[in-house]
Amino acid sequence: MNSKEYKIIIIGPTGSGKSQLCNFILQDKTNSTFKVGNSFNSCTFEPKSIKLKRNNINLELIDSAGNSDLNNNDIENLKKFVKYLVIKKEIDYIILVLKFGERLTGETKQFIETLSNIFAPYEFFSHLSIIFTKYPIKPKKKDIELKGTFTQEIKKNLEEIFKIDKKYKETLAKASKSTEITEIRAFFVDLNLLKMK
Repeated sequence: MNSKEYKIIIIGPTGSGKSQLCNFILQDKTNSTFKVGNSFNSCTFEPKSIKLKRNNINLELIDSAGNSDLNNNDIENLKKFVKYLVIKKEIDYIILVLKFGERLTGETKQFIETLSNIFAPYEFFSHLSIIFTKYPIKPKKKDIELKGTFTQEIKKNLEEIFKIDKKYKETLAKASKSTEITEIRAFFVDLNLLKMK
């Protein structure tokens, strides 16, 4: 029996849907375990974690304060989060939540780069997945076209942040005998369906 507890951190800008996604994972139909806001100001100021079990797997879900909010709390929130993660010591998965169609802001890039510095080199990148919210369940042609170009643009931004180049990818692929670790996984969801009300 696997007794390991997998720690998952949720990061991203204010208003991207991090807390709502956490509530969905918890199957919280009241959408209240993690406070969800309706403005450009973050409702999460302290890291919050919930432990749960899914299919006999132990998980710890960790929600972070949003960055790029109107109250300019980014630096303070980031300090708290870094301190929290240092105490946690081991993180298994990192989920970056972004609104579909919105670019990475300078604040979000800084947030990601700072967090990546507390992990071993490239560990952050290799454990990262992106969930794009607000992607329509019945996408139009323009949405489908934007999906491909938008995903590539975000991935390129992240590779620049982590200084991932072709040579590094080849070296890592040989060492791990897999190319999976060199690719960021991206998923597209419609948050309106996650409300479950």
